[in-house]
Amino acid sequence: MFVVGAIFFVLALMDKTYGALASDPDMWLKSGTIDGDDSVVPLMLAYITYYHKERISKSTDANNSKAAKIRLGIYCGVCAPLMMFIATLI
Repeated sequence: MFVVGAIFFVLALMDKTYGALASDPDMWLKSGTIDGDDSVVPLMLAYITYYHKERISKSTDANNSKAAKIRLGIYCGVCAPLMMFIATLI
């Protein structure tokens, strides 16, 4: 059971697909974007909301997968002494 739990922990630590939350620098390094007036702020917030939605979702799915594997590893560790106790009784 400890080995199975360790396997789940190793799987949780392996690389996953994450959505990069960065943007191309060319988008920001234009006159009127960084030094623009107050009307630029709502446009940038709309950009972040629209284009980062899929990336955030992908990262959330990867984090949930890692959390599930860690949870399974913990359950295996908790069950291991019980399994040893049952094995000694048999």
